[in-house]
Amino acid sequence: MIHLSPSLSLSLSLCFSLYVLLSRQIYPLPHRAHRLAHKLWTQSRRPLALALQSRISDVFAVDIHPAAKIGKGILFDHATGVVVGETAVIGNNVSILHHVTLGGTGKFGGDRHPKIGDGVLIGAGATILGNVKIGEGAKIGAGSV
Repeated sequence: MIHLSPSLSLSLSLCFSLYVLLSRQIYPLPHRAHRLAHKLWTQSRRPLALALQSRISDVFAVDIHPAAKIGKGILFDHATGVVVGETAVIGNNVSILHHVTLGGTGKFGGDRHPKIGDGVLIGAGATILGNVKIGEGAKIGAGSV
């Protein structure tokens, strides 16, 4: 049996509390930054929106186009490697794991990215290409194309 001193127990508790506080403040930054870039995009301040998106991509390894529409309650779990295209639409309460691509099929204009319904779970490494609709509550398996 290991006995910890009360001061060590308090220190561990404070460290854990600080970790939780910081993770709540820092973790949501990629999608918060996207919301700012999206607002700039809709205000026709597109060069600034694209510059912000580029910096977000560099810092967080997340590439979300400023024109993409993202609903409330989005969860990017380990957002590294996530790519969301220009005409993509993501509904409310969607969970997206790491290395997910919501991409186009190579067309240069028009509506060319996926539309994700409310409450969808997209597994790690999944790739959804083209102007397809994913229905409400669907679950996309990890590594699916």
